[in-house]
Amino acid sequence: ALSGPYCAVTNRAGTLATANLTLQPSGSAIWNQASTELNDAQLAGFIHAGIVKAYARANLAPNLAYLDQAVSVSVNESGNCNAYSTGDDIHFYRSNTQCENTGRISDVIYHEFGHSLHNNSIIEGAGAFDGAMSEGVSDYLAATITNDHGMGRGFFHDDSALRDLDPVGSEKRWPDDLQGEVHADGEIIGGALWDLRKGMIVALGAGPGVAKADDIYYAILQ
Repeated sequence: ALSGPYCAVTNRAGTLATANLTLQPSGSAIWNQASTELNDAQLAGFIHAGIVKAYARANLAPNLAYLDQAVSVSVNESGNCNAYSTGDDIHFYRSNTQCENTGRISDVIYHEFGHSLHNNSIIEGAGAFDGAMSEGVSDYLAATITNDHGMGRGFFHDDSALRDLDPVGSEKRWPDDLQGEVHADGEIIGGALWDLRKGMIVALGAGPGVAKADDIYYAILQ
């Protein structure tokens, strides 16, 4: 079932998906719900919330108490073309003809968890939550996990990116590209972090470069 010590799924469209699988010693079993949207969103929500929590624990904040709690992942909520974080829990909407079910998109799950990670990482008296900053750093978290600057592929039922942190010929800059909308302004921050990541990879090599860029990203959150 889709509940464990680090992640608990709630299905807003009905009961939780379950399955009985036969697993031989040292063997493997596959639970595949790809053909059933409402079940697949539950399975993907559980898996990818676990992946992003494991990444944060291993690479960013091994001693952050928030990462030791079970994050609530609510999927198949009424509405479309969006997802959100309460600062702790993360929530995802169903599909329509324009947008995919956001609980099925790994980047969107990593991004929304990024807001919760941001909220729970701020050092009191040293930092404060800012919407545009949180959008940018959460895009970066998704991109660094997938190693793809095109964040949110699949959102519009195709391979186009919802936001691109490294667009060819249209890099966003402060203050020229400020629009007063948090997602748009966050692209300035996310793009700057991706450029930093690329520079660190050139200077230090792939593994150490990504680690250094991620370390700077997490310090910015704090």
